[in-house]
Amino acid sequence: MPTDIVPAEFSNTLGQRGAGLDPTVASFPGASYPSGNHVAHATRCYAGESLKERLPDLSEPFPKGVIPEEIAVAYGRRHVYKLVDVLALPFAELDGSERARALRYLIGLLTNQETKAETVTSNAAAPLVTLLGDPNKEVRKLTCDALAALAQLADGRVSIVTVAGIAAVTNLLKDKESVVREAAVGFLVAMSASADGAAACLASDGEVVPAVVNLLKDEDTTGKAKLSGVQTLSNCTLTDAGIFASLKSSVPATVLDLLSSTDALKLLDIKMEGARALKNLCQHTYGKVQCLEGGIIQVILPLLRSRESDIRLQAAGCLMGLTLEHEAKMPVAEACKTDLVALLRDPSPFIAENALVTVQNICELPDAREIVTQIMSEKDKEFVFNPQVMTM
Repeated sequence: MPTDIVPAEFSNTLGQRGAGLDPTVASFPGASYPSGNHVAHATRCYAGESLKERLPDLSEPFPKGVIPEEIAVAYGRRHVYKLVDVLALPFAELDGSERARALRYLIGLLTNQETKAETVTSNAAAPLVTLLGDPNKEVRKLTCDALAALAQLADGRVSIVTVAGIAAVTNLLKDKESVVREAAVGFLVAMSASADGAAACLASDGEVVPAVVNLLKDEDTTGKAKLSGVQTLSNCTLTDAGIFASLKSSVPATVLDLLSSTDALKLLDIKMEGARALKNLCQHTYGKVQCLEGGIIQVILPLLRSRESDIRLQAAGCLMGLTLEHEAKMPVAEACKTDLVALLRDPSPFIAENALVTVQNICELPDAREIVTQIMSEKDKEFVFNPQVMTM
């Protein structure tokens, strides 16, 4: 090494001083020199912490059982089964926050049919239903979300019904946390979206319809939860069993009150789903009676003028079923004649058809026919009373 670039205290002249070392050299940290006439100038290396990663790991490559402290997303065939095993651990072995993290990982994986099928195959419904009683509110909320994802599969609905999952979730409609109630009723929407799921909800020991009615009547219930609740009722009233259960729980009066509330003004979907539920109920004779007694005509009338075509469609369909009842023809003619005639020219053919059938039902009563025809043009009369149209 050239001496012109080496500090003076490290130069070879130090070796000429005999066995003794210069104090400045001895004070250098880590410096070590022989006692001879030659001094080593090689850089001394020390093993740092980073090198420990290169050392062999002598621990067992695959530990037996589940490691509670190690919650992560696995890959390949283990990516679902690992999380299900973690969620199946007893409450005492896993903290609530860690259990919530595992649920978030699992929900993130339930984005395709294949993963959902694997989750159902791993018998995830049983541990998930157990987690509905977890003290952590986030765990209860996320568990409802996970079950709602599984309810989109037929096998998933079967697995949930097998472990009495519907009744367990229905009990959470009375939970003190609003986010948990929203998630619970969201599960019921997903479960009742199919015919077999709606039948399972009606057959559940939890009595879904009364529980949803109580949720809608609660003043502390959020608008989002009310929307999901009325969606559940709409799904359940597609069958006679659902209509009977709804009439027993006074669903018509509850839905009519909801449509008149401020929540319906903030969320237009509440109007659409509420009108849909009333339309389903008006297909049954007893349903028509309860709707008339609850003042359905005055509630439906503003919906006929809505800018949303879906709301107009459901409202016109509601009156179409209602006017099959003899006692409803005259009240509907007096209150809704102008709007029904206007809907005959609606851009949507489905809305126009519902209005057409409603007007034809009204005109079966002579007095009601006279009221409606007074505001109809000749072209409208030719269309409504056309024999070919009336026999369709």
